[in-house]
Amino acid sequence: SEISNKSQFICDDIITWIRDDERYEAVDLVMSFMTFHDIVNENSFDYILSRFKYKFPNAKRYLIGDSFKPKNNDYSNIFTLGFNLLHKIQDIDIYYLYEYENSFKKSGFDLTEVRYLNIPDTYLLSFTLL
Repeated sequence: SEISNKSQFICDDIITWIRDDERYEAVDLVMSFMTFHDIVNENSFDYILSRFKYKFPNAKRYLIGDSFKPKNNDYSNIFTLGFNLLHKIQDIDIYYLYEYENSFKKSGFDLTEVRYLNIPDTYLLSFTLL
């Protein structure tokens, strides 16, 4: 197919992606779906985003899909309640959408698009480097 002639997919373990791998230099799109909150809980936003820029020097776009704390602390729907409760039991913090936006902006990223994923409090964020 046309996409397979132009693209190479690199799938790596969330825990070991920080290791050196020359394939990362060619990456132009970085995606994280429903795992960024786990990555950030292992370190900090600042550290992870600086590693993104270092490990993926040619990345032009970052797509981050994740669930967030509800805006008004409204835990009335079952998904939001269950998602947040499960992560609290696992001692994993869940963040507000604005915390992602502020952290990425502080680290030199520009938020270009936010799309609601039709799952309560879950969005796909598109960032580029400034």
